[in-house]
Amino acid sequence: MDQKALFQQVESMEAKLGALYQELGELKRQIRALIEAELRLTLENHQLKKALERYEQERRDEDGGRPSALDVRALRVGEGVENLARLYYEGFHVCNHAFGTLRTGGDCLFCLDFLHKATSEAAFERDGGSDGPVDERRTPAARS
Repeated sequence: MDQKALFQQVESMEAKLGALYQELGELKRQIRALIEAELRLTLENHQLKKALERYEQERRDEDGGRPSALDVRALRVGEGVENLARLYYEGFHVCNHAFGTLRTGGDCLFCLDFLHKATSEAAFERDGGSDGPVDERRTPAARS
């Protein structure tokens, strides 16, 4: 194999790697957007359930305490999680890597992951557990 062919092959591989790197960056942006959308929808869902619960409580109070057919349990996302989500959307980090500092480089995947886990755990507790697969990272045996 001559030197020119070898150099062309290396340049070709470099171009392919560049294209793969760009594709990976785009996939990362799409994942970030999906995580943010899911978090926003989860928080919005929580707010709507709280509003519905307040409305149902007012109706029960007006009806003499009788529960209505639309009585819905509220999603038990703690007030602390709501405050952290509000801080995140105001532009501050809520992750343990940079808590309280101003986010300057866009979104933080650590913060998004933390908020996603916090809202998912609240939904898990609300549903009283799951018959789904066990996350081995959270079992005592996996920690030892």
